[in-house]
Amino acid sequence: MKNILFTSLVLIFVLQACCTKKFCESGLYQVTLEGFEPSELDTIIMRSYHKNSNFTSLIDSSIVSTSQRDSITWILYPNSLLDIHRDYQFQFSGLSQVYTLTDFQVGKKGCNCCFPFRPKNDYYDALEAYSINGIRKSKGELYISK
Repeated sequence: MKNILFTSLVLIFVLQACCTKKFCESGLYQVTLEGFEPSELDTIIMRSYHKNSNFTSLIDSSIVSTSQRDSITWILYPNSLLDIHRDYQFQFSGLSQVYTLTDFQVGKKGCNCCFPFRPKNDYYDALEAYSINGIRKSKGELYISK
């Protein structure tokens, strides 16, 4: 009987040790920009608005930075995580067009891989879809294409 109890305890600890322990956070931390010229990305103003306010109820605005991934792709890094409960406008210094991001749709995804159970607090909000300038996109990442 002691052998069964000991084996069970060892098995429980081994299975728990197999859990991955990565940090998962809800929120969007970058936007991929495709097809823009470097001169168009000199200054980018990001404005956040109350959701469904038709861009009339401003919450915050900031100048955001980018870094180049390859010859046609840039990554925009907001100063803080994008809140899915807001609407956003991006204004580029070299363009007259303003890009809007709205209608974020998220789903719950498991963060860590644990057997035999997943704790209730081990889920995060993963992007499933959004609208850019009123056009629905079903991607897990935010993309703005010129």
